[in-house]
Amino acid sequence: MLKSTDYQNIDRLISDIRTILSENRCSLSEEEKVQLNDTISYLENSKKTGNKKPIDWSIVMKAIKLLLKVFLDLDDFSNIL
Repeated sequence: MLKSTDYQNIDRLISDIRTILSENRCSLSEEEKVQLNDTISYLENSKKTGNKKPIDWSIVMKAIKLLLKVFLDLDDFSNIL
């Protein structure tokens, strides 16, 4: 069963990633920026089936893996906070 908060949570994650990219307070490398943009694409694609159909959680998991890769590879993660 699809919960309305599922789409809201994914939308919020997309928004937060865009904020990180726009502020660039942590001096992201070009590769990290690409990975974050790819993460946004995966998250947006997970919702393309429409509001009435379930989110494709396998795509969301791919996005989360990319997001983790970016954050685990950062030398100074504390600059993001």
